[in-house]
Amino acid sequence: MAVHLLTDDVPLFVVFEEMSETRARLNARPYTVAFAVEYDAFLDEWKVVHEQDCTLLQQMMAATAAVAFANANANVLIDDVDRAVRTITQGSRTAPLYVKFFDDTPSSIKETTLVEKVGMLAAWILGAKEATDPTQAALLAMAPRMQTVLDSANTALAAKAAAVASINSFKTTGARRALYDQANAIRKDTDGKLSRLARDRRDLNLSNTFADEFFRPAVGRSKTPTLDQIDAAISAKNVELANLQALRGQTLGDLNAAAQAQADADAASELAAENKRKSAEAKALARKSEKEASDKAKAAKKMTRKVKGRKPPTTPPPATTTTSTTTASSSTSTSQK
Repeated sequence: MAVHLLTDDVPLFVVFEEMSETRARLNARPYTVAFAVEYDAFLDEWKVVHEQDCTLLQQMMAATAAVAFANANANVLIDDVDRAVRTITQGSRTAPLYVKFFDDTPSSIKETTLVEKVGMLAAWILGAKEATDPTQAALLAMAPRMQTVLDSANTALAAKAAAVASINSFKTTGARRALYDQANAIRKDTDGKLSRLARDRRDLNLSNTFADEFFRPAVGRSKTPTLDQIDAAISAKNVELANLQALRGQTLGDLNAAAQAQADADAASELAAENKRKSAEAKALARKSEKEASDKAKAAKKMTRKVKGRKPPTTPPPATTTTSTTTASSSTSTSQK
């Protein structure tokens, strides 16, 4: 029976086990030990490819975690924008401004993918920057934060796309694909050598199935599973799915909590900065008022000194009454005569 090939869906560690098992069986017999040399070189190459596989897997995990965190940050922002817009619209969800930002409920929007949220965030930024009405100042102030969340989302999605592309290339045309091709070529070559050995070395009394003894049997590969086996597999997958969903819920909750904590910290930092700015403005205003008061006091003091230094005005002497008196006397004398 021809040796079965290792297909792409076979995990990398299974390839290691298959090749290691054949190598061990070849080394166990003195007349087949020479065939094991190729396996030594292959397993060395396997370690290199496995390390690359682990690195790519770690990159994918990091990218996936970054996407989840960016999505959690976006969800926190959605809640904050919802509150800010409803404050402006006095709680109305049908006001034009609210409908402009929310064409669906916040909870429904939060269920969308990060890719979908990216388009929404870009539209939000434009809408926030158009909010020039003084009553919409809070919305305008959120534009920089929206941009930060959008940039983080784009960065995370780009990293995830790059990680996916690297893994796909690694599996289809890269080192992993080459390793599987090499493994199958070695296995087929070994199968041929063992078959020829059984045919040519009659003194060893080797059976016609001698070559099959060096390879693991393809268990279950050619057998059609029974209905019970299918049901058992479905049950096992359902349990695995339930566990994964529970883990996802817990992970998402942790990410949301972390994002909310970060948002609270950012808000506290912004509030502290705003208070510091207002304090600085108040101190500057106080210094300005103090300087104005000082300048007024100096001006008043200067004016007082100037007034004290002036000479009083000269008062002319009163007019003499001698002539009038003489005239009056003369008139009296004349009358008496």
